[in-house]
Amino acid sequence: MAASACVCCHSTEVSPRGPSGWYMEAPVWTDTVPDAGLAMLAGWVDSASFGAFPPEENNGFDRHTTGLPTTDIPRMQAFLESLLRERGVTREEAAALTPFGGPIYTQSIFEPSACAGEEGVRASGEVIWSGLRYGEPAPGTVQRIPAEGAAPALVSGERYYLYVLRDIGVPITRCLFTAP
Repeated sequence: MAASACVCCHSTEVSPRGPSGWYMEAPVWTDTVPDAGLAMLAGWVDSASFGAFPPEENNGFDRHTTGLPTTDIPRMQAFLESLLRERGVTREEAAALTPFGGPIYTQSIFEPSACAGEEGVRASGEVIWSGLRYGEPAPGTVQRIPAEGAAPALVSGERYYLYVLRDIGVPITRCLFTAP
């Protein structure tokens, strides 16, 4: 478990405010996972919002079929499904659960509305939120799209989505604006 991304949220040693939902350092860590979490780890509940890279891009680990990275899908599913059977959890019960991902899943289904006040981007490229400039990463930040070069120019009259995050899952603002 410590080799997977789960360590950031499910470790009493690494998580700044304590682990979320279950923790890896328990003598039997699977005993701390709630039924819904086991169903997600077994692949019974959608967890795509956590990301699902193909094994060839993820050091051989599959995270598409099960919610837990593995190089042995049948063995991982058999193990997790046996725990679910021991608890009396059925696939039908799991099918009624909300897909996993907490704030990440919530972001994936969020429907933005118009920006409040003057949030947006001016014709000059200034982001009307905190003085940022469109297409120019602020000091200490990284631009991922496009990976290189300038961001494409905004088209006057087109509608855009202003999306500012504190980290990967905590939105500061999310709204739609029309380019001047």
